[in-house]
Amino acid sequence: MNKLTHKLAGSLMAFFIIMLALPLTIYAQKTNTPEPEESVVLSYTQAVELVMNNLALQEVDEIISEMHYLRRDLRNDIRRLERGEWKEDTLQALFDELSDLTMHINDALIHQDMMLQNTELSLQAIIDSITDPQNAGYLSSDALRAAIIGMIDTQNMGGSISMMEMRIFSIFDEIAALENSERRREITYETRRDLNKAYRQLERQMEVLNLGQQQSKLVIENTLRSLIITVIELETRIEAMEAELVLTEENLRRVTVRHQFGRASVNELRNAQQALLLAQMDLAQHKTSLYSAHNSLNHLLGQPLSQYTVIEFEATLLHENFDLSDHIRRAIPSTPTISQLQLDVDWANEARRAYRGNNRDTQRELREAYERTVLTRNQAMRTMEAALRRANNELTNLQTTMEVRQLELYRAIQRLETAETNLSLGTITRHEVEQAKLAVFHAEQAIASTLNQKWMLIFRIENPSLLH
Repeated sequence: MNKLTHKLAGSLMAFFIIMLALPLTIYAQKTNTPEPEESVVLSYTQAVELVMNNLALQEVDEIISEMHYLRRDLRNDIRRLERGEWKEDTLQALFDELSDLTMHINDALIHQDMMLQNTELSLQAIIDSITDPQNAGYLSSDALRAAIIGMIDTQNMGGSISMMEMRIFSIFDEIAALENSERRREITYETRRDLNKAYRQLERQMEVLNLGQQQSKLVIENTLRSLIITVIELETRIEAMEAELVLTEENLRRVTVRHQFGRASVNELRNAQQALLLAQMDLAQHKTSLYSAHNSLNHLLGQPLSQYTVIEFEATLLHENFDLSDHIRRAIPSTPTISQLQLDVDWANEARRAYRGNNRDTQRELREAYERTVLTRNQAMRTMEAALRRANNELTNLQTTMEVRQLELYRAIQRLETAETNLSLGTITRHEVEQAKLAVFHAEQAIASTLNQKWMLIFRIENPSLLH
């Protein structure tokens, strides 16, 4: 159940408490599914760490880090060759480094596959559990799949490794020829050029791998947040439905008594019976969805399915001096998505500048390829900026919604106070007081739900590559 940190007093001062000091701490409530075997309370930070461990993302981080060290050693050995230090131990070191890189890439692929399978299962469970269509905006299975699969371009990475190996083989051949030659013993310019080209391709693809890893982390954390909110919304809805069910049962009893004394028609009785049956069926369906969502959460966290997991988090707001224009200028170019497109631009520009031939068709093709990458990058940046501006407008609308819901809560509290006074005077029934209490509960949970939406939206504003 979402809980506001401070209990709102049932008095006229409640309005000012709400308006001036609305709390921002929200907690997952106790499940309405059958009692689990154990209960664990986690902070949001702990939950993120568990997910990253479960999906092997930290292992991929370590693999990438080691690959960068190997890349540095590879670069140093290539420079030794360029200086004429083409001894056999240098070539052997190159082969060893390439072998290690291949091994690390294979390890990364294994972890990538594990992550993809686990995350897709959790994502599908989230989608299956969603009862509010608005929550679907938090999720994008296509974006998730693209982010994970895009982490490692196996074909290109393997091609670069193969090209490096071919260049080193050609160096071996040249050295063997030079040893039997009286001319100056040096590796040809063409070989050094090709070797450097292959290295640059490998270097670029490793940068792409790193950017893909960053985007995967963002998408997976966004998925975790979506699942947390899904569980909270289902739990809150179930609690409200259980309270409404009590009132529906009471209403059926009252109608039954009235019918027995001839004061209610058969249709009224049947309507009351049908209302109770529908409420019971709806409650059962929501409990099933909640059970599935809880299992999905534990699956994503790598925890036993029988465990009841509570995740506590604080719904923080954007800082007061948030400047949207400044955020657009700084955040968009540094997103993994745009950074990868910028790599494409740099690569195409490098290829265009490196061409020394006189073939005009080739020159035109290289120029057009470069211009296409620039166009693609600029279009992606404009699309992301538009999405960011829409999200900021949505955040403004949520703030307006929050103010309206605060006023609704204030009025609900007033109505409850009036109802309790009237009950003491004997002018209304206990049933009407319970209805007023339920209205206060609904108003409180509407505020908490708005805070949940803001929590999700702010994370995506801070990380615009998650916006669509």
